[in-house]
Amino acid sequence: MKLVWLAVDASHVHRSPALPLVHAACAGVEGVSWKAVRALPQADPSAVAAAICEAQPDAVAATLYLFNRRMVLEVLARVKVLQPTCWVVVGGPECLGDNADLLRDNRYLDLAVRGEGEEAMPALLGCLRRGERPAGLPGVCWRDAAGQPQDDGSRAVYAAWAGAPPASVDPLYEAGGPFAYIETSRGCAGCCSYCTSCATPLRYRPVEAIRDEVAGLQGRGIREVRLLDRTFNVPGDRAARLLELFLTEFAGMAFHLEVEPAHLDAGLRTLLAKAPPGALRVEAGVQTLAPAALAAVQRHASPEAVLDGIGFLVGCTGVTTHVDLLAGLPGQTLAEVERDVEAMLALGPAEIQLETLKVLPGTPLRDQAAALGLRHAPGPPYEVLRTPSMDLPALRRAVHWSRVLDGFHNAPALRPALRAGLGHPGAFADFAEGCCAAGLTDGPSNLERRFRHLRETLGQPRGEVSDRLRQGWMEAGLSPADPLAAAEPARTVPTGLEWRRGNRDCAASRTARIWRLRLTTAETWFIYDRARSGSIPVAWGRSIAAPPPGASPRP
Repeated sequence: MKLVWLAVDASHVHRSPALPLVHAACAGVEGVSWKAVRALPQADPSAVAAAICEAQPDAVAATLYLFNRRMVLEVLARVKVLQPTCWVVVGGPECLGDNADLLRDNRYLDLAVRGEGEEAMPALLGCLRRGERPAGLPGVCWRDAAGQPQDDGSRAVYAAWAGAPPASVDPLYEAGGPFAYIETSRGCAGCCSYCTSCATPLRYRPVEAIRDEVAGLQGRGIREVRLLDRTFNVPGDRAARLLELFLTEFAGMAFHLEVEPAHLDAGLRTLLAKAPPGALRVEAGVQTLAPAALAAVQRHASPEAVLDGIGFLVGCTGVTTHVDLLAGLPGQTLAEVERDVEAMLALGPAEIQLETLKVLPGTPLRDQAAALGLRHAPGPPYEVLRTPSMDLPALRRAVHWSRVLDGFHNAPALRPALRAGLGHPGAFADFAEGCCAAGLTDGPSNLERRFRHLRETLGQPRGEVSDRLRQGWMEAGLSPADPLAAAEPARTVPTGLEWRRGNRDCAASRTARIWRLRLTTAETWFIYDRARSGSIPVAWGRSIAAPPPGASPRP
């Protein structure tokens, strides 16, 4: 039996581990040969279908995600036309809901798996090899003799997951880039009604197995590991053991973790505070600080504890903090979304991501949506369009706010000036309205244009915002001679500077160029060397205090 697995990943470097995990779980199924066909969501569906059909498969399997569903279904529809007797099987997050409807709406699909493919696929492949219909297999929706979909509502759970081999040891594993995904746990102890993991049993992989997996990835040259765990820091003692392992035995690697900021215990905080710069990227799920909205989605977190946790993470020099916010939660108002954004701006994480709530298939929220008055898109990404407390214009404003955060706050060169200029209530909403009026939320805009918009709306001739804008402009490698920066060429660099990048020796190169930036409270000296780093300065250092006006720098 020939099986082709269609893997449509988010990008060349963002590879789903579904294929190697399911392939490893099916190792005991005899008489099945596997072939992977990889593609990206923007690929030509007909070309991908042709590549699949070249293998003359007896079965084709694919994982459906929000980002690839449309493209995958277009490919599978073409495969069925070209190979009418080929079994077509789908699974993944998009199959957690009503699979009878999925099969009814897409007649070219033969089977759909709800839950964990490692559990369902071995028995399913056995049925297909024997020519049997997979009636009674947990999580499998199938067609009866009359072609009608049969779905008993069950969900496949891979009981052996904790002791199963990791994806990275399977022959079909491809990391795709400089980082790799791993799971140290599966499922979640929380019960947030919008999350697809709220019904998944929580299981943990042994720490020793995780050590071996990370060591194997390190041996392959992987330098960044991204954990797929829903909540890394629960329970805290296990999280502390893993974090100590990562920071001591795998120093030099970077780890990306998702945490619940309200549950950072003392032991974990001690380790986080000791992390060296660049070692940890932490994604903190805030969602909202509005108590009624949190209660409506069964998310149990004290807003005060959340703010304390975010403040602690931002203060850790070795932690890059990314904060997640949601708009469109039941009972949430636009004013509450605005207060959430302002609270995060005040704390200063590296990134703030504001997304519209998605009413995903297979979640309790999907079943409750009508009763809660949530109107949402019927297809991916299932975003909320209107709620009783947020009408369509309000949600569209939240979408524009999200784009402003991405374009201004999440751009390192712009963030200091933006935060300095938005220090009072209502400032962010006013600034976002100005961005909309200027067309800056309609699509991507270049960095220089965003700098100039900040200068026009928030900058003053002198002061903190102006200083941060000019400093950021120079650090970003934009023209030092531009009036926005108003820097001055110089011949030498003074001694006694506090160097933030590089050092004074960088000025010794024959191709080096030096620029002096006079700020309100200090002076900054930039060294450029196009032969070494293009337009980005190779070094910059700051004086402790500004000299008197007109004074010459020390030689």
